[in-house]
Amino acid sequence: MVERLSLRHSLLEAARFTLRAWRTAPVACGLVTLALLFPVFLAGGVPGLGVALPLVAVQVAAMLLGWTGLLRAAQGRSGWAGMGPDVLRVLASGLLSGLFLALVVMVLGIVLLGIAGATGLAPGDDLTMAAQAAVSTGGWKTLVLLTVQIAAALLVLTLSARLMVAGPATVAQRRVISLAALGWTRGSGLRPAAGLIAVLLPYVSLALSVLLMPSASAWVDVGWALVLGFIQMPLLAGYATGLWRASLAPKGPL
Repeated sequence: MVERLSLRHSLLEAARFTLRAWRTAPVACGLVTLALLFPVFLAGGVPGLGVALPLVAVQVAAMLLGWTGLLRAAQGRSGWAGMGPDVLRVLASGLLSGLFLALVVMVLGIVLLGIAGATGLAPGDDLTMAAQAAVSTGGWKTLVLLTVQIAAALLVLTLSARLMVAGPATVAQRRVISLAALGWTRGSGLRPAAGLIAVLLPYVSLALSVLLMPSASAWVDVGWALVLGFIQMPLLAGYATGLWRASLAPKGPL
């Protein structure tokens, strides 16, 4: 039941799986890292379209294989048996969830532009100009637009966190699951979003480090790929699996 959703339990499971992933799913972590290293491999020049398209296909395949492998490992499943169908189902689930989030973002963008125009803060401008106007202009109009922007960001973050449950559920139930995950996490408030922010700390730390040190050398990209592949992605897989178990598993066997 949703009432039993424990953010602490989900975060602990994410941390435990990250430590286990290096031992139980090193290939999956390596595939994610390899996918993230493609820009480093192509640093010497821009390939033609005939070469770029196959490379992008290989990169996406490596990322999907790695992410699906991490989700399977987080549920205690080892080996590669049934990996192909799992990858296709995870891809379909992610596309459906992504389409839903894209529609939500589009609607929120229209609302924000409407509010900016109605208040006279940034009539006719795009979202970037409206945001800049909200920061540079004082008064109650700024307060209104900033409040709506923060609320919209929290909504998108919360929906993203709640839809993460669809990934491990898709792997466990061997069928494509997407928006049904929102029903399983109904009533959980901002807890999934708070947990998502917590598990994204490695990524945030990397982003801040790039601002504080020169990023011209290739080792920075390699460091990014290693941290994301062996720490950040296992954290996300473990957290998604923890949310799934906390929100759905207590209701009974799948």
